[in-house]
Amino acid sequence: MEVIKSNKGGNKICWRGYTYIMKHQGRKRLTWRCTKERSLKCRGTMYTDLQIGHPQIGKVHSHIADKHEVNAIKCIYKLKEAAKQTKTNPAEIYAENVKTLDAQSQA
Repeated sequence: MEVIKSNKGGNKICWRGYTYIMKHQGRKRLTWRCTKERSLKCRGTMYTDLQIGHPQIGKVHSHIADKHEVNAIKCIYKLKEAAKQTKTNPAEIYAENVKTLDAQSQA
């Protein structure tokens, strides 16, 4: 399980080939919903404790897991972070990060 920042500044979880954003914070756990909720009408959910640890499966997804898409999302996140933290040429940052992806994730 990996936690990255979403485009809106919240947390996004990458876990088992799916991505999730936080839906609800309860007293003892967080509920996360699939990022494909609107585009694919997916009802998939997962739960974590309040420290975003100990993940548990909630509702089943309506689509198959796509580890290549998740790898691409993580790469984009790393690109954005590198662009914020360095003065390196954007083309170099892009080339450096994209070469770490496998061929299917690059597509």
